[in-house]
Amino acid sequence: MEFRYSRGAARVCGQSVFRDYVTYKLGRRVDDDVSAARAMRELCGVESRSEFDNCRAARDRYLAMLADLNHWLARGRR
Repeated sequence: MEFRYSRGAARVCGQSVFRDYVTYKLGRRVDDDVSAARAMRELCGVESRSEFDNCRAARDRYLAMLADLNHWLARGRR
Protein backbone atom coordinates (compact mmCIF):
# COMPACT_ATOMS: atom_id res chain seq x y z
CA MET A 1 0.00 0.00 0.00
CA GLU A 2 1.38 3.37 -1.03
CA PHE A 3 1.71 6.13 1.53
CA ARG A 4 -0.21 9.23 0.52
CA TYR A 5 1.18 12.46 1.92
CA SER A 6 -2.14 14.13 1.17
CA ARG A 7 -3.92 11.76 3.56
CA GLY A 8 -1.38 12.45 6.27
CA ALA A 9 -1.79 16.17 5.66
CA ALA A 10 -5.56 15.85 6.07
CA ARG A 11 -5.02 14.13 9.43
CA VAL A 12 -2.61 16.84 10.53
CA CYS A 13 -5.22 19.51 9.72
CA GLY A 14 -7.62 17.79 12.12
CA GLN A 15 -5.26 18.17 15.07
CA SER A 16 -5.70 21.07 17.47
CA VAL A 17 -1.93 21.39 17.92
CA PHE A 18 -1.57 22.08 14.19
CA ARG A 19 -4.28 24.74 14.42
CA ASP A 20 -2.38 26.36 17.29
CA TYR A 21 0.83 26.25 15.23
CA VAL A 22 -0.68 27.88 12.15
CA THR A 23 -2.40 30.46 14.33
CA TYR A 24 1.05 31.31 15.69
CA LYS A 25 2.70 31.25 12.23
CA LEU A 26 0.04 33.26 10.39
CA GLY A 27 -1.09 35.53 13.21
CA ARG A 28 -4.75 34.74 12.74
CA ARG A 29 -7.00 32.26 14.52
CA VAL A 30 -7.43 28.89 12.83
CA ASP A 31 -10.13 26.89 14.57
CA ASP A 32 -11.60 24.33 12.16
CA ASP A 33 -10.49 21.74 9.60
CA VAL A 34 -11.37 23.92 6.60
CA SER A 35 -9.35 26.87 7.89
CA ALA A 36 -6.49 24.55 8.83
CA ALA A 37 -6.42 23.06 5.32
CA ARG A 38 -6.42 26.55 3.81
CA ALA A 39 -3.58 27.58 6.12
CA MET A 40 -1.56 24.47 5.24
CA ARG A 41 -1.95 25.18 1.53
CA GLU A 42 -0.85 28.76 2.15
CA LEU A 43 2.18 27.77 4.23
CA CYS A 44 3.25 25.14 1.69
CA GLY A 45 2.50 27.19 -1.42
CA VAL A 46 0.12 24.70 -3.02
CA GLU A 47 -3.38 24.84 -4.48
CA SER A 48 -4.26 21.36 -3.21
CA ARG A 49 -2.79 18.98 -0.66
CA SER A 50 -2.75 16.34 -3.41
CA GLU A 51 0.34 18.13 -4.75
CA PHE A 52 2.25 16.59 -1.83
CA ASP A 53 1.81 13.20 -3.55
CA ASN A 54 2.80 14.32 -7.04
CA CYS A 55 5.34 17.13 -6.70
CA ARG A 56 8.66 16.67 -4.93
CA ALA A 57 9.06 20.40 -4.23
CA ALA A 58 5.59 20.58 -2.64
CA ARG A 59 6.32 17.46 -0.59
CA ASP A 60 9.62 18.96 0.56
CA ARG A 61 7.85 22.15 1.70
CA TYR A 62 5.25 20.04 3.53
CA LEU A 63 7.93 18.00 5.29
CA ALA A 64 9.82 21.19 6.19
CA MET A 65 6.62 22.61 7.67
CA LEU A 66 6.17 19.45 9.75
CA ALA A 67 9.76 19.73 10.95
CA ASP A 68 9.10 23.35 11.94
CA LEU A 69 5.93 22.27 13.75
CA ASN A 70 7.90 19.66 15.70
CA HIS A 71 10.61 22.20 16.51
CA TRP A 72 7.93 24.65 17.69
CA LEU A 73 6.46 21.94 19.93
CA ALA A 74 9.87 20.96 21.29
CA ARG A 75 10.42 24.57 22.38
CA GLY A 76 7.31 24.23 24.56
CA ARG A 77 4.92 26.24 22.43
CA ARG A 78 1.21 25.78 22.49
